[in-house]
Amino acid sequence: MEEDYKKGMMIWMEAAGKFRTKLEICTKERDNAEKREFDLLGRTNRLEAENSELRSLLLQIGNFAHDRSTGPAVPDDLWEVREMAYETA
Repeated sequence: MEEDYKKGMMIWMEAAGKFRTKLEICTKERDNAEKREFDLLGRTNRLEAENSELRSLLLQIGNFAHDRSTGPAVPDDLWEVREMAYETA
């Protein structure tokens, strides 16, 4: 009877060890995935900020060209710059 108890405990301890190992592996994989996701989110935020800055700059260029152009009645180079800036932004 005591042998059966010891054998049962050994099986249980082995199963618990395997479970703990798998749990540690899964936890590490989850942590790595979360880190990659966090890094990607940071890069995305930086790119969105840069994109916003560039769009603002294009609008400023378009406004500058618009204010100094003779277009659309008499199209000139500044009117072309204005159109490109506004279309892109």
